[in-house]
Amino acid sequence: MDPENYNIKNYLETLTMPENWFPIGQSFDRVGIDLVRLLPITTQGNCYIAVAVDYLTKWSKARAIQKADAKLVANFHL
Repeated sequence: MDPENYNIKNYLETLTMPENWFPIGQSFDRVGIDLVRLLPITTQGNCYIAVAVDYLTKWSKARAIQKADAKLVANFHL
């Protein structure tokens, strides 16, 4: 490589991003939510477990819920 023609712009143009790359952002920009179902019914009437995991920090939260509907899961996440 000729040192006279070398500059940082030429070097950066040779770099490529991986195909599975995505911007990281901030905590709670990407959250995964799952439901664990068909559990024995508790004395409070709960038979599902809602689990949320933040992709960046790996922080997780779980709570027993009575029904697997969108309103309960949305309230659980807030």
